[in-house]
Amino acid sequence: MMILGDGCGGSGFPTEDTAVATTAATSTSANATTAAPATTAATTAAPAAETTTTADLPATTVPSTEKKSDPVAETVAAAKRWPTRQKLAQLMFIGFNTGFKDTPGTTDPSAAQAVIDAGAGGVFVGRKELGLFNSPVLPAAQQGLLPLLVATAGEGGRVDPLPQVADPLPPAREMGTWNPDRIREAAEGHGAQLRAHAVNVNFAPMLDLTGPREPLGDRTWSSDPATVTATAGAFAEGMCASGVYPTFKHFPGHGHSDVDADYEPAT
Repeated sequence: MMILGDGCGGSGFPTEDTAVATTAATSTSANATTAAPATTAATTAAPAAETTTTADLPATTVPSTEKKSDPVAETVAAAKRWPTRQKLAQLMFIGFNTGFKDTPGTTDPSAAQAVIDAGAGGVFVGRKELGLFNSPVLPAAQQGLLPLLVATAGEGGRVDPLPQVADPLPPAREMGTWNPDRIREAAEGHGAQLRAHAVNVNFAPMLDLTGPREPLGDRTWSSDPATVTATAGAFAEGMCASGVYPTFKHFPGHGHSDVDADYEPAT
């Protein structure tokens, strides 16, 4: 799987630099429109001298000397001081995935707190883990210098969180018949609901092509690569817009394998 961290960079999330640049541009524009008009011809008589007071002078803007914080640089600097064990723990995604069909999972939030305290970089919350989705443990762990990655699988159809977490989406095969704008809007709304439960990574969309044996069923978007690129790409863009990082999965050729590798070895 590949988390599209950089891919969400151009999805409309404002940055401090952007705000500063916008402010500067606005200020420059305002100054330009209020510039004094050109002087009249030399033959025009000069007006009588007037007394100028301090109040008549334009305000002078003094550039701020305050050093701006750089969260990325601060995080990197902190990470360099970590012991090796903590650095390795940050590479770990620990999963909690109990529950069956419509039966909610039973994981105690204290179990997630334990792996967070141990330094894990991310946790995977199974689609039926209502206790974890509604726990304050996960959002609290996203308040630090390096926020916890909280992932789930929200493809739509049979691979989607319970409706108590997010409104159900249809399977990818059905969404693949929609126009990209409709897909993008649906994914953004779905992502917003996931984000409200502290999820910031979605293990979706799937890019496997529909194969002759269809081991993945309606989880695939299409058998046509161009259609998959357009439709699954729109889904990913919608997730980005909601503040949730999408992923592309599974691996090349899985849609043409003989069986679903989730259940038995595939070839």
